[in-house]
Amino acid sequence: MPSHRLTPSTAILLTLPPLLWAGNAVVGRVVAPLVPPITLNFLRNFTADSLRFLVIELVWLGNNTNLTAGLYRKCFFNPDMA
Repeated sequence: MPSHRLTPSTAILLTLPPLLWAGNAVVGRVVAPLVPPITLNFLRNFTADSLRFLVIELVWLGNNTNLTAGLYRKCFFNPDMA
């Protein structure tokens, strides 16, 4: 039977989502009296989309511009989504 070990990178990847989710809840409760709900939702989505863009563009795709163009076409110009 194969031995499965928990590597440090796997442990970080398993720990990160709950910490981010909890941090989001704490920030939401602290900022809720100060910021209107629509603005708070916009800021959360803008931050998440910016981080997604950075991860996809800079880390995952690197300098492969053909793959980047194909990904944009697939995500934003998909005729099936209309």
